Amino acid sequence: MIKGPLNLPQDEAIGMYGWLTTGIVISQLVGALLGDFLVGNKPMLIIGASLQTLGACLMSTGNLTCLYIAIGCISIGGGFYRPNLISCFGREY
Repeated sequence: MIKGPLNLPQDEAIGMYGWLTTGIVISQLVGALLGDFLVGNKPMLIIGASLQTLGACLMSTGNLTCLYIAIGCISIGGGFYRPNLISCFGREY
């Protein structure tokens, strides 16, 4: 992000990383609650993996707007995927 097609200042790139990590932590709480009480663990796994895939595809565009959307998709998808995957493994054993 700092060098290459986006050529962002280092402060802005560090801020994006902060938003990504904060989004993952907060969305894990939301994803766990949705998976356990409303939607179910397996559908949340599929939704989370799909959002992460969409975010990874959007990151390759080299557009700043797409980068912000990709960071949101990856953080929400990771938050939906991880706690529900752990819950599915816990139910198996």
